[in-house]
Amino acid sequence: HGKGRTGTIICCFFLYLGLFKTTEEAMKFYANQGFKSEGYGVTQPCQIKYVEYFNEVLKNPDLYPRVIGLKFIEFRGKF
Repeated sequence: HGKGRTGTIICCFFLYLGLFKTTEEAMKFYANQGFKSEGYGVTQPCQIKYVEYFNEVLKNPDLYPRVIGLKFIEFRGKF
Protein backbone atom coordinates (compact mmCIF):
# COMPACT_ATOMS: atom_id res chain seq x y z
CA HIS A 1 0.00 0.00 0.00
CA GLY A 2 3.00 2.32 0.15
CA LYS A 3 2.51 3.52 3.69
CA GLY A 4 5.08 1.83 5.95
CA ARG A 5 8.37 1.12 4.21
CA THR A 6 7.78 3.71 1.51
CA GLY A 7 6.70 6.25 4.11
CA THR A 8 9.81 5.56 6.16
CA ILE A 9 12.04 6.48 3.23
CA ILE A 10 9.91 9.48 2.27
CA CYS A 11 10.01 10.84 5.84
CA CYS A 12 13.79 10.38 5.91
CA PHE A 13 14.00 12.24 2.60
CA PHE A 14 11.89 15.10 4.02
CA LEU A 15 14.30 15.36 6.93
CA TYR A 16 17.33 15.17 4.64
CA LEU A 17 15.96 18.06 2.57
CA GLY A 18 15.41 20.06 5.76
CA LEU A 19 11.67 20.41 5.18
CA PHE A 20 10.95 19.46 8.79
CA LYS A 21 12.94 19.78 12.00
CA THR A 22 11.45 16.84 13.87
CA THR A 23 10.53 13.30 12.98
CA GLU A 24 7.04 13.87 14.34
CA GLU A 25 6.45 16.76 11.93
CA ALA A 26 7.66 14.75 8.94
CA MET A 27 5.61 11.66 9.80
CA LYS A 28 2.49 13.69 10.56
CA PHE A 29 2.76 15.54 7.26
CA TYR A 30 3.21 12.26 5.36
CA ALA A 31 0.24 10.66 7.12
CA ASN A 32 -2.00 13.65 6.43
CA GLN A 33 -1.02 13.94 2.77
CA GLY A 34 -1.13 10.33 1.78
CA PHE A 35 -3.64 8.75 4.10
CA LYS A 36 -5.76 11.52 5.57
CA SER A 37 -9.03 9.61 5.45
CA GLU A 38 -7.48 6.45 6.92
CA GLY A 39 -5.50 8.35 9.55
CA TYR A 40 -2.28 6.42 9.29
CA GLY A 41 1.15 6.55 7.72
CA VAL A 42 4.37 5.27 9.27
CA THR A 43 3.01 3.33 12.23
CA GLN A 44 5.33 0.37 12.88
CA PRO A 45 7.58 0.99 15.91
CA CYS A 46 10.69 -0.25 14.08
CA GLN A 47 10.03 2.11 11.15
CA ILE A 48 9.40 5.07 13.45
CA LYS A 49 12.64 4.28 15.29
CA TYR A 50 14.53 4.16 11.97
CA VAL A 51 13.30 7.65 11.04
CA GLU A 52 14.39 8.85 14.50
CA TYR A 53 17.85 7.28 14.09
CA PHE A 54 18.21 8.83 10.64
CA ASN A 55 17.35 12.25 12.02
CA GLU A 56 19.90 11.84 14.84
CA VAL A 57 22.65 11.09 12.32
CA LEU A 58 21.63 14.09 10.20
CA LYS A 59 21.85 16.39 13.19
CA ASN A 60 25.13 14.95 14.45
CA PRO A 61 27.13 13.07 11.79
CA ASP A 62 29.91 12.28 14.28
CA LEU A 63 27.47 10.44 16.55
CA TYR A 64 28.14 7.08 14.94
CA PRO A 65 31.52 5.77 13.76
CA ARG A 66 32.02 5.38 10.05
CA VAL A 67 33.95 2.79 8.11
CA ILE A 68 36.57 4.72 6.18
CA GLY A 69 38.31 1.84 4.46
CA LEU A 70 38.80 -1.89 4.48
CA LYS A 71 42.34 -3.17 4.06
CA PHE A 72 41.78 -6.93 4.06
CA ILE A 73 39.47 -9.74 5.07
CA GLU A 74 40.88 -12.91 6.60
CA PHE A 75 38.96 -16.16 7.00
CA ARG A 76 40.27 -18.83 9.36
CA GLY A 77 39.17 -22.38 9.71
CA LYS A 78 37.54 -24.83 7.34
CA PHE A 79 34.71 -23.73 5.12
